[in-house]
Amino acid sequence: MDYILPEELRVLAIDPSTRGLGYAILEGPHRLLDWGVKQAPDDKNAECVRIVKELIEQYRPHVLVLENVEGSDSRRRTRVRELLQAIRETARQKGVKVMEETPERVRTAFTPKKDMIAAALAGRFPELASRLPKPRTLTMPEHSAMPVFDATAFAMTFFHFRERKQRLEEWKTIRSAFD
Repeated sequence: MDYILPEELRVLAIDPSTRGLGYAILEGPHRLLDWGVKQAPDDKNAECVRIVKELIEQYRPHVLVLENVEGSDSRRRTRVRELLQAIRETARQKGVKVMEETPERVRTAFTPKKDMIAAALAGRFPELASRLPKPRTLTMPEHSAMPVFDATAFAMTFFHFRERKQRLEEWKTIRSAFD
């Protein structure tokens, strides 16, 4: 796929789930190119790595954003940790830079509740609104569409902190001109 906005970074964000993975492809922080949930019924890790390879080949992202599972707030199981490592290696082999975001950084970039994050993303990207699950109660399992919102949140967190860093560098340049 050709770059629509050549000056913008194209980001592929992945969020593994029990059934496969959710993904979001953004070109810059304002353009959602594709999103979805891909099922992996058999060998989940091998099938998910194959899916990620296809997404990388199709969309040619500059950056792959994944959850950082090394943090103390990560509750990911061994299978998912191994899957994320395999995805990292695949991306690096394809020349894609890998960035990781912790759930804490996602909460910092958005609001503390996952349902509210999903609602904010559906408001920003109307094409996701039809997939927005109802708010969850303690007795409800997570909706199968939630990995799409998680992946989109990882990508938007990347852009949030990238823009924040750029604004800080611009401010330093302006201040140094007056010193």
